[in-house]
Amino acid sequence: MRSSNRNNNHLKSDADKTKKKYFCLLFVCIFGVIAVIFVLVHSTNRTPATLTPTELYPLKCTYNGSFTETQSIKALTNCTNKYAEYSVGKRNSYVVLYNYVTSSKRFNCEESVTYVTHADFTFLDNLGPLLEKWNGPISLAMHAPGTDFYKTVESIAYLRRCTSQVAELVTFHLFFLEDHAPNEIPHPSFIANMTYNCSTNPPFENVDRKDMYVSKHSLIYPINVGRNVARVSAETYYVFTSDIELYPSPNVIPQFLNLIAACDYKMLPYKPVVFVLHIFEIEKGYDVPTNKTDLIRLLKRGTVIRFHQNICSVCHTIPEFDEWAQANETSELQIFTLGKRTGKYYHWEPIYIGTNAEPLYDERLSWEGMKDKVVQGYELCLRNYTFFVLDNAFLVHKPGIKKSDPEKNKWRKRFVEYNDKLIEQVIIPSINKNYKNLNGCQL
Repeated sequence: MRSSNRNNNHLKSDADKTKKKYFCLLFVCIFGVIAVIFVLVHSTNRTPATLTPTELYPLKCTYNGSFTETQSIKALTNCTNKYAEYSVGKRNSYVVLYNYVTSSKRFNCEESVTYVTHADFTFLDNLGPLLEKWNGPISLAMHAPGTDFYKTVESIAYLRRCTSQVAELVTFHLFFLEDHAPNEIPHPSFIANMTYNCSTNPPFENVDRKDMYVSKHSLIYPINVGRNVARVSAETYYVFTSDIELYPSPNVIPQFLNLIAACDYKMLPYKPVVFVLHIFEIEKGYDVPTNKTDLIRLLKRGTVIRFHQNICSVCHTIPEFDEWAQANETSELQIFTLGKRTGKYYHWEPIYIGTNAEPLYDERLSWEGMKDKVVQGYELCLRNYTFFVLDNAFLVHKPGIKKSDPEKNKWRKRFVEYNDKLIEQVIIPSINKNYKNLNGCQL
């Protein structure tokens, strides 16, 4: 009996040891799974805003030429072509003539970047200088209510006839309030066939704004309608939503496409991403610099300043600016650093290359009321966008440095109050309902 008990105790002891072994193995497996999940979560949800340019070194990569950048971008983006065709649509109370006058050159979705912008006809003197620098497709939405429509059409016809590249590269979209439509809308082919004596002054030169239809009828400038119309109409996957008075440094398009072809796979942990360009102003009477070396030389002399430095410096404060200004120009376009629209950068209003996946601009906000980009920037923050700052590309405003003049801007007070109230009481509460985590985002 004692021998039997000893055998039973021995078997029980072996069973206990086996159980302990399996329990330990199970514990190790569970701990390992938790550790893997922890690493994955923290690697994908990390906040790259704290990284320095040195830590970003893995993103410094060069296109090796093994296949063309357009082929690789087609595969990377899985984009589809959408060639411009004339159509009439509506955005709230605005009638939109999409692709009213199209460029003669069509672009596949992967082969370029479209400069997306807006204007009324009095700003068309910027189109020539802009094209010289950009040398690629431009999607331009123009506010053209009432009789301003005909001046707009004449200006388009003049430019297509008299300015190199306009007919080839610029697609025009026209929009106006339904209650302020022109009496007659010519067929697009009529504008394409209009002729002009290029030795005469352009229709958009020396215009007195008080004589314009918009002034006589006290119409606001619907800046975000223009931005959205131009952006959604772009033929290319990548779009650069900017202002017509901001001139880019040359060769941005091929350099950017090479960057994407080389580095896209290394950007995955940071996505969604957009690509930010530094912006500057230059004194009147000076030529806009065409490379970073000349830009920094003029910046040190005080001939060039940061954009809106005298009006809203925090709106365009970019991470690592001093380091960017000290870094030597290179022949390639690379990512210099990155940031988030949080902390001291919560006022940041970056102008960037992105896609049509980004939130649209709120069309209820007017240019007169200011803060027309802050809502879109706030939503980019809520979606945890990473802002990649490019190293050698930049924008320079049409010559002439802006200065703060509260007295001169008193007329905007009621529009500013309207925009502020709309943003605070309507737009932001509506947006916040769609997000569980506000991520420290502010206006």
